[in-house]
Amino acid sequence: MGTLTDRLATLRVAGIFSTSGNKVNSRGTARHQAGRIYHGARTVAAGVLEICTLVDDMPYSGPMLEARRMEAQRFLAVAMPEPAYLLHRTLPRLDDRPEVQGYPRTREDVVRGACGQALLFLAHGRADAALALYDFLLAEGCAIEGQKRIINALAMELRKDGEPAKALACFETLRDIFGTDENLHCNMARCCLETGDRAACSVHVAEALRINPYCVPALRFAEYLRTQRSRQG
Repeated sequence: MGTLTDRLATLRVAGIFSTSGNKVNSRGTARHQAGRIYHGARTVAAGVLEICTLVDDMPYSGPMLEARRMEAQRFLAVAMPEPAYLLHRTLPRLDDRPEVQGYPRTREDVVRGACGQALLFLAHGRADAALALYDFLLAEGCAIEGQKRIINALAMELRKDGEPAKALACFETLRDIFGTDENLHCNMARCCLETGDRAACSVHVAEALRINPYCVPALRFAEYLRTQRSRQG
């Protein structure tokens, strides 16, 4: 089956996205423009998205507004997902034009896509985009408790793969959506230590002990930090 990150790499992205005040070019960089720019994006090959301008809330490709292709990783680094726009403005108007094939066609498609995209954004370290998707799901009355286990598993994979900053984004998302506990703070402390942020690491260890003064991992972590400080001082 492969790892969770391997499976996310095969996710076929399709939906509406925005770049606030920026127009994205094919290199994944952004040129400043006033206002919010909305795009339709769909997967056309492994790791490649087709980006369309929206006309009357619909992805459009034609004279003067041709679709362009871009590496998914570059686009997702600067884009924000707009699932509510997709659900309430684009979805009711989708037709059979070639440039809209592969886009979600039902509310269930949009919800399923939002769950997958949230994890994909987290795998890229984009907690802001993931939170926007989870906020949408909650606003739509969707149960997302099952995502807690998956986000935690993704964080563990990312940390094991040497991506502590991306793992930290996952743990921060768990905190913001589901609340916190001493174990979550210990995991965040480990990520902060691995990114070199010892101050934030100490804060998370202290918070873990505030929640549970008898938390063994936090007590061991605190002792480790004290030993390190004494050796440096």
